Amino acid sequence: MKMTPEPYDLIWQRFKMNNAELYRLLDEDRWEAAIPLLESLAASGDSCAQTILGTCYWLELGVLRNPAEAIRLLRNAAAAGSALAAHNLATFHICGDADLSPDPAEAKRFRELALLLGSPHV
Repeated sequence: MKMTPEPYDLIWQRFKMNNAELYRLLDEDRWEAAIPLLESLAASGDSCAQTILGTCYWLELGVLRNPAEAIRLLRNAAAAGSALAAHNLATFHICGDADLSPDPAEAKRFRELALLLGSPHV
């Protein structure tokens, strides 16, 4: 029996409800203050936190840029069902940069995963 992924918006709504203080910090662009909370949640396997933290490492939001850690966190989150993580990985592999060569095959793989997981961004 094929399982249907939980709707994308419900996953993020629940994450926001369960982590109101973290979301307040993010809404206020207080990235440095949010990072310890994200690290704790990400270490416990929370795919939403892994997605946000991975994106922080990629974009240098509240942390020093660390593309390897960004990719590791986003891959873990995508494997756990995060459509946004899969979408971000697809984007990073399409565009590439000084730390990541463009890889159309990986971009396609992650785009397809994002679609399968219900990403509204693809």
